[in-house]
Amino acid sequence: MEVIVEVSGLKKRFGSVCAVEGLDLTVERGDVFGFLGPNGAGKSTTIRIMVGLVRPSGGTVRLFGRDVWHDRVRALSKVGALVESPGFYKYLSARQNLWLFSELSGGVKREAIELALARVSLEGRADDKVKTYSHGMLQRLGIAQALVSEPDLLILDEPTSGLDPQGMKEVRELILSLARDQGLTVFLSSHLLHEVEQVCTKVAVIHRGKKMAAGPVSDLLHSRKRLRISVGRPAEAAAALERLDFAQVCEVTADSIVVEADDGRAAEVNRALVMGDFDVSAIVPETMSLEEFYFSLVRSEDLH
Repeated sequence: MEVIVEVSGLKKRFGSVCAVEGLDLTVERGDVFGFLGPNGAGKSTTIRIMVGLVRPSGGTVRLFGRDVWHDRVRALSKVGALVESPGFYKYLSARQNLWLFSELSGGVKREAIELALARVSLEGRADDKVKTYSHGMLQRLGIAQALVSEPDLLILDEPTSGLDPQGMKEVRELILSLARDQGLTVFLSSHLLHEVEQVCTKVAVIHRGKKMAAGPVSDLLHSRKRLRISVGRPAEAAAALERLDFAQVCEVTADSIVVEADDGRAAEVNRALVMGDFDVSAIVPETMSLEEFYFSLVRSEDLH
């Protein structure tokens, strides 16, 4: 599979603050790649380096095999990007805005502008002034601006930021359509883990500028097993299981506990509880959500 994005040993410091530290990423053609982490994790800094807006302190970024800082024009020639909230001239129409911004970048054919508007379902409002647009429509217009150059790689930094649930749904469906129907490779930065889980094929999780995990979503979610245990005296049972070196308690309710442990260790967990004089009525394997997986990683890192 062709590698579209290759980030190697990337570092960025702002004075004494290390925003990105030794980051490695690989994105292949056709991926919808989720770049996950809380605000301040280093996501936006990484994206600004990827599109040539910030110079790295170390490491390299290659797009389509070309180094962004040594062959910038050709590296970015097939890239469309939406970084932060899009800014438009509010008293111009959507079509006029796209034409103006494309002229500032060297110009495109009129057909490319019409195609971009159609891709984001704004063709019916293309002649309306942007000041009449909702926040969700502005986000879609921002994506249209990134699509005007007909890129092979689309880089989106927090595209659903500030949107209501309907706006999030519209942007989510748009991203899926662009990847599925148009064949674009998408690099999507977000801290909204539930949204990413619904659209991305692969993800990388970063925390404090470091990569914590990366891979296909399904593989990551099955890499950490959980057991939900229905048991009497759950708080005391949880304390007993904390002494096992292969099980980590992550939830305690009124009638059950949840532990991180491979489902192959269920018999050992049951044995430990029975020997501790706890009544166990059920042990059920569970698959983590992406949000649960992320917080388990962060919790483990913060303990070290």
